[in-house]
Amino acid sequence: MKKMANYSTDGMRVAHGTAEGQQTVSVSTSSAATSNAIGSDTCVVYASVECFAVAGDNPTATVAAGTPIPANGLIRLYGLQPADKLAFIAASGSGSAYVRPGA
Repeated sequence: MKKMANYSTDGMRVAHGTAEGQQTVSVSTSSAATSNAIGSDTCVVYASVECFAVAGDNPTATVAAGTPIPANGLIRLYGLQPADKLAFIAASGSGSAYVRPGA
């Protein structure tokens, strides 16, 4: 198993009884962002609807721009800055995005 920066390439660190900074964002056809900064250079996102994500200190997501997030799957995002929030938008439909920093 290859290791990179204390994270394996085929798994993630398990939560230890707390949400450990997890945030939930209601995703729709309007941009919505995490309430707090991610606070890590990586995070794992699970979305119940196909959407797009962008990072920044006050991000606004737009359809077909940013990082595509598949519905019903985990994706690991790298390259975040300490003060970054994540904004999400769906082309259609609505759902939730669950963001877990440093996983």
